[in-house]
Amino acid sequence: MMRDTRLRGLSAEHQDALLFGRRLLEVSTAPEQELNPAWEVLRRRFFAEVQPHFLTEEQELLPALESLGEEALVARVWEDHEALRALVTDEAEPLRIRLEKLGLRLIAHVRFEEAQVFELAQRRLPPEVLERIARRTPPPPTRTVG
Repeated sequence: MMRDTRLRGLSAEHQDALLFGRRLLEVSTAPEQELNPAWEVLRRRFFAEVQPHFLTEEQELLPALESLGEEALVARVWEDHEALRALVTDEAEPLRIRLEKLGLRLIAHVRFEEAQVFELAQRRLPPEVLERIARRTPPPPTRTVG
């Protein structure tokens, strides 16, 4: 199903998150001396890009889905968000392992949201909720070929 235009901003952010997840996986295999400097850049990027995306979902999308009785779906998204945040902030595991886990979990999370959460949202959410989401995450400008 084609993505509802009001969810395209979040979907565009998901495309960026997939690339970010792949970058995390690449860095997880880098030489030891490159891990910490790369991690500092990636950690800042997580808080600048991924965290605001999570907040939009948590403040707009998830409450609306929960009101429709989609508790299990909402619980899965919350669990993923919390696990991803923990991988960024909890330093109990070695950095290389956290980078790999973060990359794999982020990619899986994005795929889950695109395939299940957004498909359901665009079918069942009221227009006013979709409009609020669209205002918070405008779609990227269309690119022309030329």
